[in-house]
Amino acid sequence: MPGSAIAALALVVCAGGCRPQLDLRQECVLVAGDAFWRGCDADCREEVTRALENGAQAWFRHFPEARRPRVRLVAEAPPTDDNVIHLEITPDLERPAVYSWGLSAAIHFRSHADVTPLIVAHELGHALWGDGHVAGRLSVMSATELFYVTPDDLALVCAAHAEVPCPPHRWCEGTFVDRWRCPSGSPDEGERRLEAARAP
Repeated sequence: MPGSAIAALALVVCAGGCRPQLDLRQECVLVAGDAFWRGCDADCREEVTRALENGAQAWFRHFPEARRPRVRLVAEAPPTDDNVIHLEITPDLERPAVYSWGLSAAIHFRSHADVTPLIVAHELGHALWGDGHVAGRLSVMSATELFYVTPDDLALVCAAHAEVPCPPHRWCEGTFVDRWRCPSGSPDEGERRLEAARAP
């Protein structure tokens, strides 16, 4: 399917706004069949598998381990499409990847080289949150430059998923602590440094 057709499909299905397609109380199943792996040798498979795992954990590592959403990579689709995302290689895409909604949700990648943790996290974010993008240069859900999952990103996911308790989602709290943003452990200091980084 041409990339423009896939993009159009996503727009048509989401014309009224897309809702999250995953229930975080259930295991998320990523289906990578034979067609997805075609042309991918053992080293490629290892790298792609690691990117898929790391992309999912970019979101889920923020949840306490006891209630952390689980992700499983399988070769064959389960009997139903509940909490299932199909993975496909679509060489004629105009961009590295696109998420398509519908009865069978899918992430289409242009090539195996485009299966990176950031791109996986971005496309998975659409399944978790919806069809929009976040303004700013740092958010993994930015339409332009992807960096990492920010507290703002996690807040959007939490708002869309009342079925699970929301982990802390402010800088300098929970898993959002690092030396650069939080030298004093102060959330306000973290916010000031983040705003400075966003400034042009």
